[in-house]
Amino acid sequence: MEIKYIKINELIEYGNNAKEHPEEQIQQIISSIKEFGFNDPIAIDEDNIIIEGHGRKKAAEQMGMEEVPVIILDNMTEEQKRAYILTHNKLTMNTDFNFEILQNELENIIDIDMGEFGFNFDFSDDVIFGEKPIMVEENEGNYLSAPLPFQGQKRNSVKEFSKKIQEYYTEEYIYIDLFGGSGLLSRAVKDIFPNAEVYYNDFDGYIERCQNIKETNKKLEILYNTIGCYEKNESLTEGDRGLIIQKFEEWEENGEYIDYVTLVPNFTFSGKTAMSIDDIKSNGTMYYSFRKHKYNEKYVSTFHDGIKVSKIDWEENFEKWKDTKNVVFIADPHYLNTDVSRYAMNDWDFEEYIKINIKLKDCNHIFFTSDKSNIIDIHKMLKMYFDGFLFNNEIIHANNVGINQNSGYEDYMIFSFGDYNEN
Repeated sequence: MEIKYIKINELIEYGNNAKEHPEEQIQQIISSIKEFGFNDPIAIDEDNIIIEGHGRKKAAEQMGMEEVPVIILDNMTEEQKRAYILTHNKLTMNTDFNFEILQNELENIIDIDMGEFGFNFDFSDDVIFGEKPIMVEENEGNYLSAPLPFQGQKRNSVKEFSKKIQEYYTEEYIYIDLFGGSGLLSRAVKDIFPNAEVYYNDFDGYIERCQNIKETNKKLEILYNTIGCYEKNESLTEGDRGLIIQKFEEWEENGEYIDYVTLVPNFTFSGKTAMSIDDIKSNGTMYYSFRKHKYNEKYVSTFHDGIKVSKIDWEENFEKWKDTKNVVFIADPHYLNTDVSRYAMNDWDFEEYIKINIKLKDCNHIFFTSDKSNIIDIHKMLKMYFDGFLFNNEIIHANNVGINQNSGYEDYMIFSFGDYNEN
Protein backbone atom coordinates (compact mmCIF):
# COMPACT_ATOMS: atom_id res chain seq x y z
CA MET A 1 0.00 0.00 0.00
CA GLU A 2 1.17 3.49 -0.75
CA ILE A 3 1.64 5.79 2.22
CA LYS A 4 0.80 9.44 1.63
CA TYR A 5 0.95 12.52 3.82
CA ILE A 6 -2.04 14.85 4.01
CA LYS A 7 -2.92 17.84 6.15
CA ILE A 8 -4.63 16.85 9.36
CA ASN A 9 -7.43 19.39 8.87
CA GLU A 10 -8.42 17.55 5.70
CA LEU A 11 -9.31 14.38 7.64
CA ILE A 12 -12.99 13.75 8.37
CA GLU A 13 -13.94 11.72 11.41
CA TYR A 14 -16.54 8.99 10.86
CA GLY A 15 -19.67 10.28 12.58
CA ASN A 16 -20.81 6.87 13.87
CA ASN A 17 -17.49 5.64 15.21
CA ALA A 18 -18.42 3.29 18.07
CA LYS A 19 -14.91 3.03 19.54
CA GLU A 20 -14.30 5.38 22.46
CA HIS A 21 -11.02 7.25 22.85
CA PRO A 22 -10.75 8.64 26.40
CA GLU A 23 -8.11 11.25 27.15
CA GLU A 24 -5.97 8.69 29.00
CA GLN A 25 -5.66 6.63 25.82
CA ILE A 26 -4.90 9.70 23.71
CA GLN A 27 -2.02 10.53 26.06
CA GLN A 28 -0.72 6.97 25.69
CA ILE A 29 -0.82 7.34 21.90
CA ILE A 30 1.05 10.65 22.19
CA SER A 31 3.71 8.95 24.32
CA SER A 32 3.99 6.16 21.74
CA ILE A 33 4.41 8.61 18.86
CA LYS A 34 7.07 10.55 20.76
CA GLU A 35 8.93 7.39 21.76
CA PHE A 36 8.70 5.36 18.54
CA GLY A 37 7.46 7.71 15.82
CA PHE A 38 4.21 7.86 13.83
CA ASN A 39 4.55 4.35 12.42
CA ASP A 40 0.91 3.36 11.98
CA PRO A 41 -0.71 5.32 9.14
CA ILE A 42 -4.35 6.38 9.45
CA ALA A 43 -6.66 4.53 7.04
CA ILE A 44 -9.10 6.73 5.10
CA ASP A 45 -11.48 6.27 2.20
CA GLU A 46 -11.51 8.16 -1.09
CA ASP A 47 -13.38 11.05 0.58
CA ASN A 48 -10.82 11.43 3.42
CA ILE A 49 -13.22 9.89 5.96
CA ILE A 50 -11.31 7.99 8.65
CA ILE A 51 -11.89 4.25 8.59
CA GLU A 52 -9.43 3.45 11.37
CA GLY A 53 -7.13 5.79 13.28
CA HIS A 54 -9.43 8.22 15.11
CA GLY A 55 -7.28 8.03 18.25
CA ARG A 56 -4.09 8.73 16.31
CA LYS A 57 -5.76 11.70 14.64
CA LYS A 58 -6.76 13.19 18.02
CA ALA A 59 -3.25 12.60 19.36
CA ALA A 60 -1.69 14.28 16.32
CA GLU A 61 -3.96 17.28 16.78
CA GLN A 62 -2.92 17.69 20.41
CA MET A 63 0.73 17.45 19.38
CA GLY A 64 0.27 20.25 16.85
CA MET A 65 1.12 18.10 13.85
CA GLU A 66 0.14 19.59 10.51
CA GLU A 67 0.44 16.44 8.39
CA VAL A 68 -0.01 12.74 9.11
CA PRO A 69 0.71 9.56 7.13
CA VAL A 70 -2.34 7.85 5.63
CA ILE A 71 -3.26 4.90 3.46
CA ILE A 72 -6.30 5.12 1.20
CA LEU A 73 -8.78 2.23 1.18
CA ASP A 74 -10.86 3.06 -1.89
CA ASN A 75 -12.04 -0.43 -2.84
CA MET A 76 -14.79 -0.95 -0.24
CA THR A 77 -18.53 -0.60 -0.40
CA GLU A 78 -20.27 1.48 2.26
CA GLU A 79 -21.36 -1.70 4.03
CA GLN A 80 -17.82 -3.08 3.97
CA LYS A 81 -16.52 0.17 5.47
CA ARG A 82 -18.97 -0.04 8.37
CA ALA A 83 -18.09 -3.70 8.92
CA TYR A 84 -14.34 -3.09 8.74
CA ILE A 85 -14.45 -0.20 11.21
CA LEU A 86 -16.15 -2.42 13.78
CA THR A 87 -14.05 -5.50 12.95
CA HIS A 88 -10.72 -3.65 13.17
CA ASN A 89 -11.57 -2.31 16.61
CA LYS A 90 -12.98 -5.61 17.89
CA LEU A 91 -10.16 -7.91 16.76
CA THR A 92 -7.65 -6.16 19.05
CA MET A 93 -9.96 -6.93 22.00
CA ASN A 94 -10.48 -10.65 21.23
CA THR A 95 -7.34 -11.95 22.90
CA ASP A 96 -5.17 -11.28 25.94
CA PHE A 97 -1.49 -11.57 26.82
CA ASN A 98 0.47 -14.59 27.92
CA PHE A 99 1.35 -13.03 31.27
CA GLU A 100 4.46 -15.18 31.85
CA ILE A 101 5.94 -14.01 28.55
CA LEU A 102 4.65 -10.47 29.15
CA GLN A 103 6.35 -10.29 32.54
CA ASN A 104 9.63 -11.46 31.03
CA GLU A 105 9.39 -8.90 28.22
CA LEU A 106 8.60 -6.06 30.62
CA GLU A 107 11.53 -7.05 32.87
CA ASN A 108 13.86 -6.74 29.87
CA ILE A 109 12.65 -3.25 28.94
CA ILE A 110 14.73 -1.08 31.24
CA ASP A 111 14.94 2.44 29.87
CA ILE A 112 11.43 2.86 28.46
CA ASP A 113 8.51 3.48 30.84
CA MET A 114 5.92 1.01 29.57
CA GLY A 115 3.38 2.45 31.99
CA GLU A 116 2.99 5.29 29.53
CA PHE A 117 1.41 2.80 27.12
CA GLY A 118 -0.97 1.19 29.62
CA PHE A 119 1.35 -1.53 31.02
CA ASN A 120 0.90 -0.50 34.63
CA PHE A 121 2.19 -3.64 36.32
CA ASP A 122 4.82 -1.92 38.48
CA PHE A 123 3.04 -1.28 41.77
CA SER A 124 6.09 0.51 43.17
CA ASP A 125 5.45 3.45 40.86
CA ASP A 126 5.88 6.51 43.08
CA VAL A 127 5.44 9.24 40.47
CA ILE A 128 1.76 10.21 40.66
CA PHE A 129 -0.05 13.18 39.11
CA GLY A 130 3.13 15.17 38.57
CA GLU A 131 4.29 15.00 42.19
CA LYS A 132 8.03 14.61 42.58
CA PRO A 133 9.14 12.29 45.40
CA ILE A 134 12.68 12.26 46.73
CA MET A 135 14.86 10.12 44.48
CA VAL A 136 15.91 6.89 46.18
CA GLU A 137 18.40 4.24 45.19
CA GLU A 138 16.82 1.47 43.12
CA ASN A 139 16.73 -2.20 44.06
CA GLU A 140 19.65 -4.56 43.54
CA GLY A 141 20.28 -5.45 39.88
CA ASN A 142 20.28 -9.01 38.56
CA TYR A 143 23.05 -8.82 35.93
CA LEU A 144 20.54 -9.32 33.09
CA SER A 145 21.27 -5.85 31.79
CA ALA A 146 24.10 -3.35 32.01
CA PRO A 147 23.94 -1.21 35.18
CA LEU A 148 24.31 2.06 33.26
CA PRO A 149 22.97 2.94 29.79
CA PHE A 150 24.98 1.66 26.85
CA GLN A 151 23.98 1.59 23.20
CA GLY A 152 23.93 -1.94 21.82
CA GLN A 153 24.09 -3.90 25.08
CA LYS A 154 22.91 -7.47 24.57
CA ARG A 155 20.24 -7.63 27.29
CA ASN A 156 17.76 -9.25 24.85
CA SER A 157 20.25 -12.01 24.03
CA VAL A 158 22.04 -12.62 27.32
CA LYS A 159 19.77 -15.47 28.48
CA GLU A 160 20.18 -17.45 25.26
CA PHE A 161 23.88 -16.56 25.20
CA SER A 162 24.27 -17.99 28.71
CA LYS A 163 22.54 -21.23 27.73
CA LYS A 164 24.80 -21.71 24.71
CA ILE A 165 27.97 -20.92 26.66
CA GLN A 166 27.14 -23.76 29.06
CA GLU A 167 26.30 -26.08 26.15
CA TYR A 168 29.42 -25.44 24.07
CA TYR A 169 32.17 -24.48 26.53
CA THR A 170 33.60 -25.00 30.03
CA GLU A 171 35.51 -23.03 32.64
CA GLU A 172 38.79 -24.37 31.20
CA TYR A 173 38.51 -21.95 28.28
CA ILE A 174 39.83 -18.39 28.26
CA TYR A 175 37.18 -15.89 27.18
CA ILE A 176 38.22 -12.74 25.32
CA ASP A 177 35.52 -10.08 24.93
CA LEU A 178 37.05 -8.32 21.92
CA PHE A 179 34.89 -5.20 21.88
CA GLY A 180 33.66 -5.22 25.46
CA GLY A 181 31.02 -2.53 25.41
CA SER A 182 29.39 -2.51 28.83
CA GLY A 183 30.84 -5.89 29.77
CA LEU A 184 27.42 -7.58 29.99
CA LEU A 185 28.55 -10.66 28.05
CA SER A 186 31.76 -10.92 30.09
CA ARG A 187 29.66 -10.68 33.25
CA ALA A 188 27.41 -13.49 32.03
CA VAL A 189 30.39 -15.79 31.35
CA LYS A 190 31.94 -15.07 34.74
CA ASP A 191 28.67 -15.84 36.52
CA ILE A 192 28.42 -19.18 34.69
CA PHE A 193 32.08 -20.15 35.15
CA PRO A 194 33.42 -18.34 38.25
CA ASN A 195 36.86 -19.95 37.88
CA ALA A 196 37.29 -19.12 34.19
CA GLU A 197 39.62 -16.38 32.96
CA VAL A 198 37.47 -13.66 31.39
CA TYR A 199 39.08 -10.63 29.71
CA TYR A 200 36.90 -7.61 29.07
CA ASN A 201 38.02 -4.90 26.64
CA ASP A 202 36.94 -1.58 28.13
CA PHE A 203 37.67 0.31 24.91
CA ASP A 204 34.68 2.66 25.37
CA GLY A 205 35.58 3.67 28.93
CA TYR A 206 32.51 2.12 30.55
CA ILE A 207 34.33 1.33 33.79
CA GLU A 208 35.20 4.99 34.29
CA ARG A 209 31.49 5.75 34.15
CA CYS A 210 30.84 3.03 36.73
CA GLN A 211 33.59 4.34 39.01
CA ASN A 212 31.94 7.77 38.98
CA ILE A 213 28.44 6.52 39.80
CA LYS A 214 28.21 8.47 43.08
CA GLU A 215 28.96 11.71 41.24
CA THR A 216 26.53 10.82 38.46
CA ASN A 217 23.75 10.03 40.94
CA LYS A 218 24.40 13.35 42.66
CA LYS A 219 24.13 15.23 39.37
CA LEU A 220 21.02 13.29 38.40
CA GLU A 221 19.33 14.33 41.63
CA ILE A 222 20.42 17.96 41.16
CA LEU A 223 18.87 18.05 37.69
CA TYR A 224 15.75 16.30 38.96
CA ASN A 225 15.26 18.86 41.71
CA THR A 226 16.23 21.89 39.60
CA ILE A 227 13.22 21.81 37.29
CA GLY A 228 9.48 21.85 37.99
CA CYS A 229 6.89 19.05 38.00
CA TYR A 230 5.93 17.53 34.66
CA GLU A 231 4.02 14.60 33.27
CA LYS A 232 6.10 11.90 31.60
CA ASN A 233 7.33 13.02 28.15
CA GLU A 234 5.92 16.52 28.60
CA SER A 235 8.05 19.21 26.97
CA LEU A 236 10.06 21.38 29.36
CA THR A 237 9.65 25.14 29.48
CA GLU A 238 12.41 27.25 27.99
CA GLY A 239 13.21 28.38 31.53
CA ASP A 240 13.81 24.84 32.78
CA ARG A 241 15.73 23.99 29.61
CA GLY A 242 18.01 26.94 30.39
CA LEU A 243 18.50 25.75 33.97
CA ILE A 244 19.62 22.31 32.78
CA ILE A 245 22.11 23.81 30.32
CA GLN A 246 23.35 26.15 33.06
CA LYS A 247 24.08 23.19 35.38
CA PHE A 248 26.10 21.40 32.70
CA GLU A 249 28.04 24.59 31.97
CA GLU A 250 28.86 25.00 35.67
CA TRP A 251 30.08 21.41 35.93
CA GLU A 252 32.25 21.82 32.85
CA GLU A 253 33.74 25.08 34.11
CA ASN A 254 34.58 23.41 37.44
CA GLY A 255 36.25 20.49 35.67
CA GLU A 256 33.81 17.96 37.16
CA TYR A 257 33.19 14.52 35.73
CA ILE A 258 30.06 14.41 33.54
CA ASP A 259 28.54 11.15 32.34
CA TYR A 260 26.61 12.56 29.39
CA VAL A 261 25.41 9.14 28.22
CA THR A 262 23.69 8.47 31.56
CA LEU A 263 22.36 11.95 32.31
CA VAL A 264 21.11 13.28 28.96
CA PRO A 265 18.39 10.64 28.23
CA ASN A 266 16.54 11.92 31.30
CA PHE A 267 15.40 14.95 29.32
CA THR A 268 15.28 13.57 25.76
CA PHE A 269 13.21 11.00 23.85
CA SER A 270 14.00 7.48 22.67
CA GLY A 271 17.38 7.16 24.35
CA LYS A 272 18.81 10.14 22.52
CA THR A 273 21.97 11.37 24.12
CA ALA A 274 24.71 13.96 23.72
CA MET A 275 28.43 14.01 24.32
CA SER A 276 28.90 17.72 25.00
CA ILE A 277 27.07 20.89 25.96
CA ASP A 278 26.93 21.88 22.29
CA ASP A 279 25.18 18.57 21.55
CA ILE A 280 22.64 19.27 24.29
CA LYS A 281 21.90 22.72 22.95
CA SER A 282 21.50 21.43 19.40
CA ASN A 283 18.83 18.93 20.52
CA GLY A 284 16.37 21.79 20.87
CA THR A 285 13.26 20.98 22.89
CA MET A 286 13.75 18.98 26.08
CA TYR A 287 11.24 16.49 27.46
CA TYR A 288 10.65 15.13 30.94
CA SER A 289 11.97 11.57 30.86
CA PHE A 290 13.53 11.34 34.32
CA ARG A 291 13.88 7.88 35.82
CA LYS A 292 12.22 7.28 39.17
CA HIS A 293 15.30 6.13 41.04
CA LYS A 294 18.99 6.78 41.31
CA TYR A 295 21.28 4.02 40.06
CA ASN A 296 22.17 1.34 42.59
CA GLU A 297 25.74 2.15 43.51
CA LYS A 298 26.61 -1.28 44.88
CA TYR A 299 25.32 -3.01 41.75
CA VAL A 300 27.23 -0.65 39.48
CA SER A 301 30.48 -0.87 41.44
CA THR A 302 30.53 -4.69 41.59
CA PHE A 303 29.39 -5.37 38.01
CA HIS A 304 32.92 -6.11 36.69
CA ASP A 305 34.22 -7.95 39.78
CA GLY A 306 36.41 -10.95 38.96
CA ILE A 307 36.82 -9.90 35.32
CA LYS A 308 40.24 -8.92 33.97
CA VAL A 309 40.20 -5.60 32.16
CA SER A 310 42.18 -4.24 29.23
CA LYS A 311 41.76 -1.26 26.92
CA ILE A 312 43.07 -2.15 23.51
CA ASP A 313 42.14 -2.05 19.81
CA TRP A 314 40.16 -5.16 18.86
CA GLU A 315 42.62 -6.26 16.18
CA GLU A 316 45.61 -5.94 18.50
CA ASN A 317 43.59 -7.80 21.10
CA PHE A 318 42.89 -10.62 18.64
CA GLU A 319 46.54 -10.96 17.57
CA LYS A 320 47.58 -11.13 21.22
CA TRP A 321 45.36 -14.14 21.94
CA LYS A 322 44.81 -15.98 18.62
CA ASP A 323 47.49 -18.64 19.19
CA THR A 324 46.67 -19.28 22.83
CA LYS A 325 45.24 -22.69 23.71
CA ASN A 326 41.49 -22.94 24.41
CA VAL A 327 40.61 -19.34 23.64
CA VAL A 328 37.03 -18.28 22.91
CA PHE A 329 36.51 -14.89 21.29
CA ILE A 330 33.31 -13.00 22.06
CA ALA A 331 32.75 -10.52 19.25
CA ASP A 332 29.94 -7.97 19.36
CA PRO A 333 31.15 -5.32 16.90
CA HIS A 334 29.22 -2.23 15.87
CA TYR A 335 26.49 -3.06 13.40
CA LEU A 336 26.73 -1.47 9.99
CA ASN A 337 24.16 1.21 9.19
CA THR A 338 23.90 2.30 12.82
CA ASP A 339 24.99 5.47 14.61
CA VAL A 340 28.49 4.86 16.05
CA SER A 341 29.11 8.41 17.27
CA ARG A 342 28.87 7.33 20.91
CA TYR A 343 31.64 4.76 20.59
CA ALA A 344 35.36 5.39 21.02
CA MET A 345 35.96 3.52 17.74
CA ASN A 346 33.60 5.53 15.53
CA ASP A 347 35.25 4.91 12.14
CA TRP A 348 33.87 1.38 11.80
CA ASP A 349 33.20 0.48 8.16
CA PHE A 350 32.45 -2.45 5.86
CA GLU A 351 36.12 -3.35 5.43
CA GLU A 352 36.58 -3.70 9.19
CA TYR A 353 33.41 -5.77 9.38
CA ILE A 354 34.63 -8.26 6.78
CA LYS A 355 38.09 -8.31 8.34
CA ILE A 356 36.88 -9.49 11.72
CA ASN A 357 34.77 -12.23 10.14
CA ILE A 358 37.77 -13.53 8.20
CA LYS A 359 40.04 -13.44 11.26
CA LEU A 360 37.53 -15.26 13.45
CA LYS A 361 36.68 -17.91 10.86
CA ASP A 362 39.11 -20.53 12.21
CA CYS A 363 38.74 -19.71 15.90
CA ASN A 364 36.31 -20.60 18.65
CA HIS A 365 33.99 -17.64 18.75
CA ILE A 366 30.57 -16.23 19.49
CA PHE A 367 29.73 -13.56 16.97
CA PHE A 368 26.84 -11.10 16.98
CA THR A 369 25.43 -9.46 13.89
CA SER A 370 22.07 -8.57 12.37
CA ASP A 371 20.22 -8.48 9.08
CA LYS A 372 20.65 -4.69 9.03
CA SER A 373 24.15 -5.20 7.62
CA ASN A 374 23.33 -7.88 4.97
CA ILE A 375 26.33 -9.81 6.30
CA ILE A 376 24.38 -13.08 6.27
CA ASP A 377 23.52 -12.63 2.59
CA ILE A 378 27.18 -11.92 1.81
CA HIS A 379 28.17 -15.09 3.65
CA LYS A 380 25.68 -17.15 1.63
CA MET A 381 26.88 -15.60 -1.62
CA LEU A 382 30.53 -16.40 -0.86
CA LYS A 383 29.62 -19.92 0.08
CA MET A 384 27.49 -20.48 -3.03
CA TYR A 385 29.51 -18.81 -5.79
CA PHE A 386 33.11 -18.59 -4.58
CA ASP A 387 33.48 -21.65 -2.36
CA GLY A 388 34.32 -19.32 0.49
CA PHE A 389 32.63 -18.48 3.76
CA LEU A 390 32.73 -16.20 6.72
CA PHE A 391 31.13 -18.45 9.33
CA ASN A 392 31.96 -22.06 10.10
CA ASN A 393 28.58 -22.51 11.75
CA GLU A 394 25.09 -21.50 10.84
CA ILE A 395 23.05 -19.09 12.93
CA ILE A 396 22.01 -20.80 16.16
CA HIS A 397 19.90 -18.03 17.61
CA ALA A 398 17.90 -15.20 16.07
CA ASN A 399 16.25 -12.55 18.19
CA ASN A 400 13.68 -10.23 16.67
CA VAL A 401 14.15 -6.64 17.79
CA GLY A 402 10.97 -4.64 17.29
CA ILE A 403 11.39 -0.96 16.53
CA ASN A 404 7.64 -0.49 16.18
CA GLN A 405 4.65 -2.60 15.19
CA ASN A 406 5.51 -2.33 11.49
CA SER A 407 9.26 -2.74 11.47
CA GLY A 408 12.20 -4.32 13.22
CA TYR A 409 15.27 -6.39 12.52
CA GLU A 410 16.84 -9.72 13.41
CA ASP A 411 19.72 -9.92 15.87
CA TYR A 412 21.87 -12.95 15.10
CA MET A 413 24.12 -14.92 17.45
CA ILE A 414 26.54 -17.33 15.75
CA PHE A 415 28.65 -19.88 17.60
CA SER A 416 31.66 -21.55 16.01
CA PHE A 417 33.12 -24.42 18.00
CA GLY A 418 36.08 -26.66 17.21
CA ASP A 419 39.50 -27.76 18.37
CA TYR A 420 41.18 -24.83 16.66
CA ASN A 421 43.52 -23.98 19.52
CA GLU A 422 43.97 -27.37 21.14
CA ASN A 423 47.56 -27.90 19.94
